[in-house]
Amino acid sequence: MQLRVASLTGFAAVVLLGITACGRGFEYEGGDGSTGPGTVEVEDCGSGADTESGFNIAGTVVDLETGEPLALADGDEPLCLVAVDPTPAITGGEPEDLAASSMCSDGTFLIAGIAEIPVIGVMVQVNECGEGEDTVMRTVTGVASDEFDGKSAGFTFEGVIAHSVSASYRDQMAADAEYEGDLELDGFLGGFVEDEAELPVSGATVTCGACADTPTFYMDANPDDGLFSDGAGFNETTDADSNAMFMIPGAIITTYTCDDGGVHSWPGELFGSLSGYGVFISFTAE
Repeated sequence: MQLRVASLTGFAAVVLLGITACGRGFEYEGGDGSTGPGTVEVEDCGSGADTESGFNIAGTVVDLETGEPLALADGDEPLCLVAVDPTPAITGGEPEDLAASSMCSDGTFLIAGIAEIPVIGVMVQVNECGEGEDTVMRTVTGVASDEFDGKSAGFTFEGVIAHSVSASYRDQMAADAEYEGDLELDGFLGGFVEDEAELPVSGATVTCGACADTPTFYMDANPDDGLFSDGAGFNETTDADSNAMFMIPGAIITTYTCDDGGVHSWPGELFGSLSGYGVFISFTAE
C-alpha cells in the first residue's frame, strides 16, 4: 500500500520557507515538545485528550528507511508530535505550538485540541520528546488549512503520514549521496511524486531553474548498491518501487517543477529545506 505524505502547498509553503529565509528553525527545547511561544502540554499517546473543543490531527509516524509504521519495541521511548503554527515567523517571530502528543506504541498519533487552524496551514513536527541522544532527525510535514474548511470543533483530519528519519539513516543518505556538507545542519527537502490517483510515478525528475549546484537524488528499491544509485552511477529519475522518493540536500528557496516527459502534469511549487530539518512534501499530478 502506498503511504502518502500530506502535501505542503500554497501559501503555507511560502511561510515555511520564509522561516528559513529569516534564519529561523523550529527550536526544540526538550521535555514539553516546545518549539516556541505558547508551550503546550504533551498528551501521552493522546490519552485523555479533549477531542471535542478543538480540531484534531491523526495519523501515523512512518520510518523512512523501512516504509513501515514506527512501532515501539519494549524499552523504546516514544517520539513527540507537535502541531505548529508558522504564522508568527512572517514578521520575524517564533513559530507557535498549538498542541502536542507523544506517539502511540503502534506508531499512530493523535494531536488534539487545536483551538484554531492557521490560514496558512499547520506543520506537524516529529522529534524526540526530551533531551538525550541524537536518535532521529527533526522532520516536518504540512497539513493545508483547506482540509478543515467547513468543519467545526471536534473534527479530526485523519491519515497524515509523518515521516521519521533515524540519525543512522540520515547519515547513510548523506554518504550514499556523496554529500560534502552536513545533512543534519543543512537539512533536506524530501518528497514523493504521484499521479492523480496518488500512486507513485517512475521516470519523473524534480528540479528548479537555479539548481545546477544542488542536484536531486532519486531513491530506488535496491539499497545494497547505494540508496540513490544503480551501482554504475546516480539514478536520474524516480522509481515507483521506492515510492518515487527524491531528496534534495540544502534545497534553495525557489519554484520546483516535476516532469515525466508529458505523461503527467504537475504544477510548479515554491519549496525549500529548513536548516536542521527534513521537510517532506509530495507532487500530485493534476
